Amino acid sequence: MDCFCGQKKEIGKNIAELFKGFEIRECQECKQLYSYPPPVMKTIEAEVYQEFNSRHEAISEFDMNYARLNIHLLNGKNVLSKRFLDFGCGNGATLKAAKELGMKSEGIEINKNMAEYVRKQGFLVHASLNEVKEEKFDVVNISAVLEHLPAEEDILEELKKVIHVKTKVLINVPNYGSFARRFFGKYWMGYRRYEHLWYFTPETIQYLINKKGYKIEIIEQYPMGAGIDRHGSFVYESAGYLLDGQAFGIRIINAIIHCIDKMTGKNIGKFIRTRGPKKCGDQIFIVCSLLG
Repeated sequence: MDCFCGQKKEIGKNIAELFKGFEIRECQECKQLYSYPPPVMKTIEAEVYQEFNSRHEAISEFDMNYARLNIHLLNGKNVLSKRFLDFGCGNGATLKAAKELGMKSEGIEINKNMAEYVRKQGFLVHASLNEVKEEKFDVVNISAVLEHLPAEEDILEELKKVIHVKTKVLINVPNYGSFARRFFGKYWMGYRRYEHLWYFTPETIQYLINKKGYKIEIIEQYPMGAGIDRHGSFVYESAGYLLDGQAFGIRIINAIIHCIDKMTGKNIGKFIRTRGPKKCGDQIFIVCSLLG
């Protein structure tokens, strides 16, 4: 498995050894960061993506807030009746958020059980891009997807079959350059040994997008997850692992933070968004389109 630029991963520079047998390496050609050794794709598909747990099924308030965050850069303008495709639609929260804005929503999801659950909500869900008809989409969402796919699965190239020059492509990836990653170190929730192949910074994700023939229209980084009230999971889940490494710690911190945030009318999240270091948030959000 090679880097996006074609460089062999084996010769990358080791910049961090998080745990025994789990390194973060840097490509000497394009500076892209990646897990080494890379997760085995068969293991990812069998043990991660195809696993379906009932706790992921129901769409929660948190899911909807995050989904709205994914598409908020559209600003709700000129989207009525637009065709929307969510690549990796999960439990359908982003499809639902797009429908709220008046868009005609379809999804792609490889998890068969999850896809069936979303179909029961009334959405058209495909197993792959190959099943999508030749009509062009006006908006495509690729949230929390690129970090999972090997370079050989060139989704940005494949998308060109179903988009036009005015299509807005929304991309969201964890930010390796974030304050949270530097603060929590190896306990940062963005480190997913068996799931994440790539670790992006604003510079490397821009390199990839431009290399694939797209132009970036908007790029934003959200401070501390854009606020507890919208997407603070990387922060409090990282804190949970830092404290005891157990899921129990995550749940406790999650509950405490959300209770305090609700008691203050969600002012904690608002404060973080307006006062935080705006260029080192733990998520990178991008709007891009094809080069003319």
